[in-house]
Amino acid sequence: MVIFAALKMGWVLAVMWFLTAITLLFVILRLYTKVCIIGATEWTNLWRLYHVSRGSFHLVLERLHDKYGPVVRIGPNVVDVDAPEAVKTVFNTKGDWKKTEVGSKLPVVYNLFSQTDPQKHAAEKRPIAKYYSMNGVQPLEPHMDTVIKELCHQLETRFMDGPDAKGTCALGQWILFYTWDVVGKVTFSQTIGYLGHGRDFDGTLGVAEQALDYFSWVGCIPVLDHFLAKNPYIKGLGPPGLGNIGAMSVQRLVARYQGLDKDTHDPEQADFLDKFIDAKNANPGTVDDAQIVSWLMINLIAGADTTAISIRSTIYFSLRNPRIWRRLRDELAAAGLTKDSSDTN
Repeated sequence: MVIFAALKMGWVLAVMWFLTAITLLFVILRLYTKVCIIGATEWTNLWRLYHVSRGSFHLVLERLHDKYGPVVRIGPNVVDVDAPEAVKTVFNTKGDWKKTEVGSKLPVVYNLFSQTDPQKHAAEKRPIAKYYSMNGVQPLEPHMDTVIKELCHQLETRFMDGPDAKGTCALGQWILFYTWDVVGKVTFSQTIGYLGHGRDFDGTLGVAEQALDYFSWVGCIPVLDHFLAKNPYIKGLGPPGLGNIGAMSVQRLVARYQGLDKDTHDPEQADFLDKFIDAKNANPGTVDDAQIVSWLMINLIAGADTTAISIRSTIYFSLRNPRIWRRLRDELAAAGLTKDSSDTN
């Protein structure tokens, strides 16, 4: 074990020294040869990896588009497009654009997120696509309403009427608690419990954040995944696993089959798990329980963080623009959704 640990540490140090050398090379080029750093994107993705790792890439892109226009090259084979009129073309759902392989060719568990084969992706998506349409999602609103009320209750009792009334509410964190709980509620009629606990009680949110950071880095240079998460010789170089999400999905599926979730599940108020089981019954030759577990995990992992980002951004930019905030308050007041309709400040 000591020898293995030493080898592992030596390998990690070698990678660190390599990246350090590359960084120094860029510094030298920048200081002494006056090479414009954006020019490096013609032959390497290291420039992009550097800014992504700093968490400021969105600001860098904004400056680049202000300077160079709607299309900017950010890697040897990567361009960033800032053109609203191109959204429908770039993000169409017809399968015109093929996903690139992220990571090595080593065995990987494919799902709707990682599957790169258009035919296989379409086959996996087809049985459940209708459940994510507007008509498919609207019946889930009662589940969402329940969690919205819980969020309001927690904020009011903790930060308005409770012992923390004079303290600061980390609203962004509470929105994250809400989105994970609401995704759990619409997926299998049970919240995960973050709102009730008021914290990341099982460590899942921290693990998910680390995983997203890792994906953003290896997304810049996919071959790194071959040496890190999928390294066949040295384990533990990638992000922590989301095994608890998989275990939770399996437990909820088994409980549904055995009727052990009657206290939380109302058959008259269907959730995604009900719909996935219906998809299995309608497609017995292509959908099995493993596929259902995969769908459940994708719902949780891919739905919560992105929803939190959208809600946070909406609140942030609305507050930054008083006119928009007043308009929002007026619309809520007109719909009778505010306690004091006269307060529009």
